[in-house]
Amino acid sequence: MKKISKRILAGAVGLLLAAGAMTERSDAAPHGVAWKPSLQVALQEAKRTKKPVMVELGAKWCAPCRAMEKNTYTQLSVVRESRKWVPVKIDIEAHPEIAARYGLQNPPLVVFLKSDGTVVSKFTGYADAAGMVKQMQSAYAKTHAKASKVNRGASKKLAKEVSK
Repeated sequence: MKKISKRILAGAVGLLLAAGAMTERSDAAPHGVAWKPSLQVALQEAKRTKKPVMVELGAKWCAPCRAMEKNTYTQLSVVRESRKWVPVKIDIEAHPEIAARYGLQNPPLVVFLKSDGTVVSKFTGYADAAGMVKQMQSAYAKTHAKASKVNRGASKKLAKEVSK
């Protein structure tokens, strides 16, 4: 009887531990950021959806790029924030012309664009999840900022001059 009781007790403890492990909250998302296959596809989707674009320029040989892929872009906070964007990952070895277009010096370079392709901000180097979310939120605010009164006034003046 003691053997059966010990087995039952051990089984119950095992089940409790397993249940506890299953209910632990993980900050890792199962699939990470949903990257688009090309900049062209991302810009087309951005134009259609009016979402801004997040471009990550990296390379397979780039250690910080690989670390961000593993540690940053899989975090739930980053994945959630990325849903506001049309994210695209560019291999600089395959697309050096895109790297040159955005002034890449060292990977990784993350470039944030308005839906029309205008650069609003960019940063170089590794960012952890908190740093990436902060960069994304700051850039997102810039993509939705209203034109300043000075810019609106200049635009109206230019429009009047063009129509004359």
